[in-house]
Amino acid sequence: MRRPLWIHRGAAAVQADPVLAGDRLVVCGVDASVCALDPDTGAEAWRRALAGTAASAAVAGDTVYAAVHFTRVGKPGYLAALDLAAGAERWTLEATGQLQAPPEVADGVLYQAAVARGRTDVVALDLGTRREIWRTPLADVVGARPTAAGDVVLVSCYDRCVHALDRATGAVRWSAGTGNFIAAPPAAFGGAVFVGSYDRSFHCFDLADGAPRWRHPTGGSIYTEAAFDEDRVLFGSWDGHVYALDAASGRLRWRFEAGAEVLSSPAVGSAAVFVGCESGTLFALDRETGSRLWAFEGDAAANPAIKTRPALGGDRVFVGRMDGQVLAFSAAP
Repeated sequence: MRRPLWIHRGAAAVQADPVLAGDRLVVCGVDASVCALDPDTGAEAWRRALAGTAASAAVAGDTVYAAVHFTRVGKPGYLAALDLAAGAERWTLEATGQLQAPPEVADGVLYQAAVARGRTDVVALDLGTRREIWRTPLADVVGARPTAAGDVVLVSCYDRCVHALDRATGAVRWSAGTGNFIAAPPAAFGGAVFVGSYDRSFHCFDLADGAPRWRHPTGGSIYTEAAFDEDRVLFGSWDGHVYALDAASGRLRWRFEAGAEVLSSPAVGSAAVFVGCESGTLFALDRETGSRLWAFEGDAAANPAIKTRPALGGDRVFVGRMDGQVLAFSAAP
């Protein structure tokens, strides 16, 4: 069994993806804490206790953009911009709803979904002026991070659809439906959009117009975001498997049995694919075949479930768990 290089024991569950940015590993807790760890040692460089419940973050340049889910039950969340090096607060901005997912930052614009009364406003914010560029209302909940792809922003919605919004105006370009609600962020690759749904299928749509290209059924709902490895698209399912499909056709290339629900999005490294599951086991899989290279098993006495995408940097892989631990491993096969 692979042993961790270091373990950081936090007080709150980690269910938002850790973000590695230079010499800082940014980790958010369900208690709305944000901390930066030294990726070499796991020591805390800084910690901020934000007011509210549950935080997630994106990093762009020297700034951490933290989204706080809500401040009190029924009240909206807010964005906090923090200095990456020291954690100092630069500004905060109250949202018009609850922020259930991290923002997307691209080309100086922040895209965020704010949920209120069962509806969602997708907002584009100019980070230079902190002024709203556009706001697009959707009729249901968006619980996943928006994805900027070319000249559109892709959002997954509980109305069973992926919506493509014009990045300049926010106008809805197209909407593509699945058989059940979607909680996973959409991913774009090679002129196509890939997303898993609670209809137990993984879907591929054309990026230009949303036309269906193919669908691959699985034995469980799909909560995880896709990853890409050359001509393969990878994802995990609640049926306890990690799938690698041909991105062009949807044909199965390999499938790995994890033995528990796969709630972690895969991360593709130079030598392996890394993914975690409900049992707390972190797997390193061969990129070409999906065979197991090594694993680290969680302590069943705790709550070690891994719901985060592993973060990769250099020769290391980092993962957060629901028991509050953040662990670092050698990424070598």
